[in-house]
Amino acid sequence: LFRQVLPEDKPDREVADFGCGRQQLKTLLPAGWSYVPYDWTPRSPDTRVCDLAVAAPTGAHEIIFMLGVLEYMPDPARLLSHALTQARWTVFSCFCGWSPLRAWKQGWRGRLSRRAVERVLKGANVQVRAYQDWRGDGGLWVCENLDHQTGGQGT
Repeated sequence: LFRQVLPEDKPDREVADFGCGRQQLKTLLPAGWSYVPYDWTPRSPDTRVCDLAVAAPTGAHEIIFMLGVLEYMPDPARLLSHALTQARWTVFSCFCGWSPLRAWKQGWRGRLSRRAVERVLKGANVQVRAYQDWRGDGGLWVCENLDHQTGGQGT
């Protein structure tokens, strides 16, 4: 979905992957795009260790991806708002339905309804450039913050 919106002709895009896991996203990026993985545990030597539930990375990235992350946060709206204001582009997924049994099985700690996602998007003053239904009761968003200025790789 992000490839439909973000042209690949810019070879030097900076990408942050919040909650990178095994870094599967890295294999999908066009050649030349820099990739900075963030996660709570280092699964590779280049992972920047941080607890997204406590404090999100600061610094400038042109694109922040958060795929399958928000559900594990005790305050998912805080992390989403942070990403939307820290990057020119934010690509994120969110399961907006709620099943206590599924949440318990998956280890989910937080919840955002569609209405709550819309409030965060409106509060961050971003434009949704693409949306796709995702896994039944979820969504995948590609958002642009036209006011953002990229200033270098984050920490």
